[in-house]
Amino acid sequence: MLEDGLNPNFADKKNSHLTPLHYAAQADSPQIIQLLLEKRANIHLKDADKGTALHDAAFFGLDGRSMAVLLNSHPKVNAKTVNWRTPLHIAAWNKNYTVVRLLMQSNAELNAVDLEGRTALDLAL
Repeated sequence: MLEDGLNPNFADKKNSHLTPLHYAAQADSPQIIQLLLEKRANIHLKDADKGTALHDAAFFGLDGRSMAVLLNSHPKVNAKTVNWRTPLHIAAWNKNYTVVRLLMQSNAELNAVDLEGRTALDLAL
């Protein structure tokens, strides 16, 4: 479909403004993520809760491969959702320590607090 000229940044208005990159991250599909990025998908687009594809990869990316592909595109690793959660908060809460490590290596802010004043470490415990 991308070869047919479909917009890789199309936001699904009926489903929280998710983009194809969000869906690929939720499906934990590093190959599709890479294809979308090659087709100029915007890694900074946010859904209705202000989450990026990085937030989705932090939650759904079990082995870190999707996160690694996204991190190669130099996203804003400290982007915050409406609840002020960063991808590091989400990975820590989900006990996904492979992704936590990748985010830390990409200079994720360790002391960032969410709307309730919790850091990623607080959520990991």
